[in-house]
Amino acid sequence: MKKLLLILFFTAGLIFGQKYQFAWISDLHIGSPNAEKYLDSIITIINNNNDIKFTIASGDITEKGKDSELDKAKELLDKLRKPYYIIPGNHDTKWSESGGLKFKQLWNDDKFIFEINNDVFIGINTGIIWKGGGGHFTPQDLIWFENKLQNINPKKEIFIFIHHPLNQEIDNWYKFSNIIRRYNIKAVLYGHGHANKMEFNKGIPCVMGRSTLAKGETPFGFNLVVNSKSEMNFFEIDKKSTPQLWATISKTEKTDIPQIDSLDLISYKNKVLFNKDFLSVLSAEPLIWDKKIYTATYEGIISSLDSTGKIIWQFNSNGHILSKPAVRDGYFVFGTLEGELTTLNAYTGELLQTIGLDERITSQFVTFDINTNKELLLPKSTDSKAVVAFGTSTGKMFCYDLETLQEFWMLERPTGMIETEPLLINNKLIFGSWDGKVYCVNTDNGVMIWDWRANKNFYYSPAVCKPVSDGKSVFITTPDKTIHAIDLRLGMTNWTTNEFEAWESIGMSKDKKSLYLKAINGIFYVISAADAKLIDKYEIDYSIDTMPAQAIETGNDILFSTKEGNVYHIDRKKYFQKIFSLGSCRMHNVQQFGGKKLLISNMDGKIALFEFRK
Repeated sequence: MKKLLLILFFTAGLIFGQKYQFAWISDLHIGSPNAEKYLDSIITIINNNNDIKFTIASGDITEKGKDSELDKAKELLDKLRKPYYIIPGNHDTKWSESGGLKFKQLWNDDKFIFEINNDVFIGINTGIIWKGGGGHFTPQDLIWFENKLQNINPKKEIFIFIHHPLNQEIDNWYKFSNIIRRYNIKAVLYGHGHANKMEFNKGIPCVMGRSTLAKGETPFGFNLVVNSKSEMNFFEIDKKSTPQLWATISKTEKTDIPQIDSLDLISYKNKVLFNKDFLSVLSAEPLIWDKKIYTATYEGIISSLDSTGKIIWQFNSNGHILSKPAVRDGYFVFGTLEGELTTLNAYTGELLQTIGLDERITSQFVTFDINTNKELLLPKSTDSKAVVAFGTSTGKMFCYDLETLQEFWMLERPTGMIETEPLLINNKLIFGSWDGKVYCVNTDNGVMIWDWRANKNFYYSPAVCKPVSDGKSVFITTPDKTIHAIDLRLGMTNWTTNEFEAWESIGMSKDKKSLYLKAINGIFYVISAADAKLIDKYEIDYSIDTMPAQAIETGNDILFSTKEGNVYHIDRKKYFQKIFSLGSCRMHNVQQFGGKKLLISNMDGKIALFEFRK
């Protein structure tokens, strides 16, 4: 009986003048329990419906974005007999071993555009590489998106697919909204919420689609979309029931989307010395060295700027960069996701040397002088002892001579990607990994001194937070909002607390007695490094904040950045204020440039140097 009803449903559209049908799947989470089985069953249902013209997958294709999960998803989705179009979600980008490259390699891009009859379908990524807690449209994608819209016949109807809901879940949603208001947009469709839901946002018809996964009494399923001349109908299909109509969008009504006013740069009383926009993703925070500023975009363009913002030199790495570079003894060193380790002349940008590793370089870089008697194969022409240490997607930690790019040592104990900036203290290198552990390594020979673990849950790995130390303990925060003090010498837990809701953000006072905690819930705490007792509490009321940031201390002032693009100042008289805004985008750490000068930057490629005035 059910098979008969399905056949009648699938063919009814032709009788009533239907234009076409397509399948909409979302939040597949390949790698989670039973996800492959559910998707395989859904693909069978789709393939058995000859009226379905194509399928769209709107993100969270995998659970952790691992290469193996993406390969399996591709294997399954390629079973579809009709074309399919795909975008990533936050689960595909947050823990991506390839820094987002694997997805593009498998599907040629992380966005799409195609036409059928009088309709145009556009998919655009809102996942952020190695960052969770919401979505974002990159500058390059917004430029691509608007260019595509400008070339579409105004009479054509446009349907847009993203992963996150089109609201404050995406920090710069208003930029997207201001673009689409000028075009014939009929609907924006997304997943992320694992539920079917019809809503309107600022006049925009929006539809959230369910996950393919089963949960509780809800069986696995997907949405069948029937697109006719006057309306778009959404039917839920699962293994237990016949298709159920749950939402309809009228296409005859004109959308009236208001203009959203916003400023991308606001300075409160401070003197702006320069601001610059690279219009490109800046995952790694800028580097300051010898009164110069160095930036490395995700697309691999490295720039050296002076204190006025003038570009001194630029270098195209022809790769992708997520790691913060480093400089020592005039050697500028960086690594790419493609596995190239390169040194440049820090003054001129001249290429010195490049070597290829069979590893994706993922961690932030740290340099130091090595103390070793190890003989290198190739002779050195200087007395420089400068080396660089960095980690990879497979969990290896390397140490290379900066002058000759020869390996001094390699640690293979970690089994998860190394993302953080290691802490260098005395002859110890301390860093976390996505295998759930913190490692302490001897900088001279790469011998592991100790490792430490608090939680075996992958999602709570101490892999992002940059550790701080008072010389006795190492302090970290983990995604389960817990702060840990680890004995520097022995690697044993001194104390732990989950009282302060800190999410991967921790700093330390100059006297090493206090820890600075940016909590997830809009509160900034100062606690004792000795015993975690509360010293001060500031209810600043910023939005939910999962962007890692280290607060810094200058004089009697504390400065820190937020996920929503602001810089705050706190003084010891318990007064706090917002002192700078750089637009709705995740910010890097505030950095001191000398005197009262501060450098700020965000992941959209905006940087600004200003003179701090209370």
